[in-house]
Amino acid sequence: MNVKAINDMLVTIIEHKANLNTLTYDNPKYDKIEDNLHDLEDEFLDMYGDTFEEILDDIHEKLDADNEVLLPIAYMANTYQISSDDKGNKNYDVKPGEGIQIDTDKFPGKLKTLVLVPSPLRFVLLIDNKKEIVWQG
Repeated sequence: MNVKAINDMLVTIIEHKANLNTLTYDNPKYDKIEDNLHDLEDEFLDMYGDTFEEILDDIHEKLDADNEVLLPIAYMANTYQISSDDKGNKNYDVKPGEGIQIDTDKFPGKLKTLVLVPSPLRFVLLIDNKKEIVWQG
């Protein structure tokens, strides 16, 4: 698995989503950016969908999750918090509630969501306000 290539493609998708979120539907650029975003998502699924399905199956099994595994792009956050380090490298994080809700008896009474985060490439389990990395590439 080429983690760098996957991470780079994921970052490109995130950037397209962020760009799209700044536009209104009546913006002349909206449809083209939306089409490009869907093409990128389709390419991501074609190239890495099977790999991520296996990873997600393992995560769901470890968490004793009752819900089905979805497409990997479904686990992307709606918005990412982006910061830069001293060298100009972007770091990505997410707020609680992002991702897909996970139904499991582990951590009773708490909201649990699973989200795909780049740089480093990882799946993060958000448990209320706590974050736990459950897989890292």
